[in-house]
Amino acid sequence: MKLGFVGVGKIATSVIEGIFKAKINVKEIILSPKNNTNCKLLKNKFKYFRLNLNNIFSRLNNLDTNKILKRGFSIIRDINNNVIYKKNHTHKNSDITIELSDGKVKAKVS
Repeated sequence: MKLGFVGVGKIATSVIEGIFKAKINVKEIILSPKNNTNCKLLKNKFKYFRLNLNNIFSRLNNLDTNKILKRGFSIIRDINNNVIYKKNHTHKNSDITIELSDGKVKAKVS
């Protein structure tokens, strides 16, 4: 199993520590580099395990979006179908699509 965490704050850090303490069989944990301090602390604390600090966002377009939507989250895409995860990835008056569990909504960035 591979796990990925977007944001490595107190909650994600506690979850990762719990995974190690429980000795859950995980091949790789991918951490977003958003909080480099916590990422480095975890990497040093669990040296025997591979903590990948690659940017998890580069993998967003490969996610199974149906699983994400079923959990109640939404996905925002640009007109080229790329996932938007930062406000600077789009600009005013851009057309976007918001994917929800029960359909899609077209919108324009204001």
